[in-house]
Amino acid sequence: MISSARLNFRVLRVPYALWSCRPHFFKAASTKVDKEKMQRRFERLVSLLRRVERPHLESFECFGTMHTLPLRAKDAKIEECSDETLAYFSGFFDGDGCVTMASKSGRIRLTVGQSVRGADILVRLRSAFGGGICRHSDGCGLQRPRLQWWVAGKASKRAAALLAKNSYMKQAQLQIASHGDVVTEERIQVAQQMEDLKARNHVPENFAHMSWPYFAGFF
Repeated sequence: MISSARLNFRVLRVPYALWSCRPHFFKAASTKVDKEKMQRRFERLVSLLRRVERPHLESFECFGTMHTLPLRAKDAKIEECSDETLAYFSGFFDGDGCVTMASKSGRIRLTVGQSVRGADILVRLRSAFGGGICRHSDGCGLQRPRLQWWVAGKASKRAAALLAKNSYMKQAQLQIASHGDVVTEERIQVAQQMEDLKARNHVPENFAHMSWPYFAGFF
């Protein structure tokens, strides 16, 4: 048999062990509860921010100058660009640009969209190829307002021809655009070609002579 003194020692030893670690136990539990509470508050805050509408975008600042939207194509002043700058623009257009054809009119447009913080590249594209800059979206919550550079008509023919010289990813699309607006008889065929060229499984050819300015613009 176990003596009463030894029994009391064994009985009291377990409660004492629990009592001695109580600060760590309650601290760990409290920390876990605080983290879960903060996580819930953070998720509610993010959900709220996503629904907050930003003010209507009427102007933007670039190179120290305020520009009132929209910037019209007829007011664009075109400047000559170096070969390196054109290669940079080609890389940038391959990454973020788009060639579209209106199904009813056959009108060709080149467009590039950017956050308002990236407006400088849109201004530079307008200076090089003409066209205009308009508001694409006002933004909501964490999403910033977006701007869009566009060019159409004769200016789009010139822009497409210049960009196609150094393009890789969208060279075929730009070559189509360099011929200008599409006549009625060719619109179905051109629309199918554009769809094929924009397909995910389309693999451009000839990456062997990619320049550093193109690479910098693309990424």
